[in-house]
Amino acid sequence: MTIKKYFIISLFCLASFCGQTQHLNIKFLDSIHGAFFNYSIDNFGNIYTTNKDVIVKLSPKFDTLFSTSLKSLIPSTIESSKSFRVLIFDVERGVISFLDNTLTNVKGEIDLADLNVLQSVLVCESFNGNTFWILDEGSQQLLKVNQSLEIISRIENLNFLFNKKESPIQMFERNDELVIHFPNHGVATFDVFGTYLKFYSIKSTWISIEKDYLFSLNNNQIIMYHLPLMDEYSILELPMNNCSSFKIVNQKLYLKSKSALQVFSISETANNK
Repeated sequence: MTIKKYFIISLFCLASFCGQTQHLNIKFLDSIHGAFFNYSIDNFGNIYTTNKDVIVKLSPKFDTLFSTSLKSLIPSTIESSKSFRVLIFDVERGVISFLDNTLTNVKGEIDLADLNVLQSVLVCESFNGNTFWILDEGSQQLLKVNQSLEIISRIENLNFLFNKKESPIQMFERNDELVIHFPNHGVATFDVFGTYLKFYSIKSTWISIEKDYLFSLNNNQIIMYHLPLMDEYSILELPMNNCSSFKIVNQKLYLKSKSALQVFSISETANNK
């Protein structure tokens, strides 16, 4: 679908508590064309894309800042949520690596088998200290690891989460909670110490959580739910038919397809009833 440069979609959000109707507007800004496997956006608006073993860092204006080839490591996920640090994970080899803000490797390849993790499926940053999480599907446990590669938390017996579900495809920390997304089944949440909190049953192919809202991608729509009751709040019809994932960062919406990453600005207006 062709997108006009100033294509605007309005989304009505109920806000009866303040006597106003909220309108969430998205406005097309630009596209980055390429067959990206994955991507991440840091707090400064820089964009990181991966294609096989190559990582490219782009400025918020889409200028290329740095590019590197990792050679033996093929990132399945990339995360730049911590300032000046990028976490990459190769699920096939069970290897992670940390890069600095110039895409220079700072610790070398870290084989998770050395931590007796034999079937890691997801890795993500933790903001409770300089730590990160590992989800081991083989032993159905969740591990928190510090910068010295010591396991400081181990949450076992998670078989109730994996029972009759596809392998999870997302794991991230948000609002002092760890979130694990099982596609078309739901979202499991833990606190930052690994205590299980809640499972939200929801059919979705991709999710994001921002403040008190869960955004769910399903059938070319992003549905917005109010947490913790999961009241359906709004529905955004996407201006593309093949969106596989999305991110919301600093009032921008990033939509990924097989051939491009499209960027929209987000603004909110309010009208009195």
